[in-house]
Amino acid sequence: MRREERVPVRIGALVTSITPDGDLLVQRSVTVDISGDGGCVEGLTHPLAIGSTVAVQNGEKRARFRVVWVGEPGTERNGQFGLQRLSGAEDKNSILYIDDDLNGAELRTRKLAELGFNITHAASSAEGFERLRQGRYTLVMVTYPMRDMETTDLIVAIRRSGKKARIMLLSSFASIPEPLLELVDAPVRKSEPTQAMVSAIEWALEDHKHIKFPTRSYRRFAVQVPVAVEVLRSGERMMYYGTSIDLSERGIGARVHATLIPGEMTKVYFSLPNSPMEIEAHAMVRHRGGENFYGFEFIAVTPAAIDTVRSLCAVLPSISMAK
Repeated sequence: MRREERVPVRIGALVTSITPDGDLLVQRSVTVDISGDGGCVEGLTHPLAIGSTVAVQNGEKRARFRVVWVGEPGTERNGQFGLQRLSGAEDKNSILYIDDDLNGAELRTRKLAELGFNITHAASSAEGFERLRQGRYTLVMVTYPMRDMETTDLIVAIRRSGKKARIMLLSSFASIPEPLLELVDAPVRKSEPTQAMVSAIEWALEDHKHIKFPTRSYRRFAVQVPVAVEVLRSGERMMYYGTSIDLSERGIGARVHATLIPGEMTKVYFSLPNSPMEIEAHAMVRHRGGENFYGFEFIAVTPAAIDTVRSLCAVLPSISMAK
């Protein structure tokens, strides 16, 4: 691939970066050369780390860059830093940040804005839904836990909204439940360095798919048990009831007295005869058949629940192979 031509030009610019302690650092610099996708700067008092994200501002223009190389001592590039452009149009990389911990959220929002991110903070789940409805966002950052709504339910509702934004989880805890991890594109812990959060955001803003569904086939087994399906619509939880037809470790088929939409995110509840515990799983409506028959694919379910399903399926009559 042909490398873009670098044009020697010296322009003063402000470079904003994150220190190892998580503080914002603004330094004056001078460009050495520029090209369509990056440039080179020098004159910084504090060095930049390779791989870190920085904002470069000249006048009213600001853009995000990744540090891709650092000039070695003893070479003509000593003291210079190579930058690769990251930011595009603002509406293409807009971020919605939902967090009801106001002090921490305001600080993170300010830091990300200073780094050149187009970020909007919502202080509650309700405000987050309203902003999501009105705007276009490439990424939604959701904190865990939320006080006014379970984070899992919030993420499922965002998925169900039809918005094509990727979802990043910002956790207050070192341990993140596995079902929650399955629902997001990029997790990061608040205790990690700020640069780790910035790197996770950059990764999530790239062109990654949301949820990768397994293509492996699973054998279905005949079983009839009561099933409850919870759907979040217009901010209200609706509960519908029915009876299962078949079951696999990947999902459940059931007749439900409701009108559900393929692709809709739901929460399904059912009990199996080999366990006293009710199984709860976030599931997507994968298909709809006649007489209110729906196929639900499990999206987030605990390993213990899957073990219960497997042990029952081992003694049930098989129906067929299904994806």
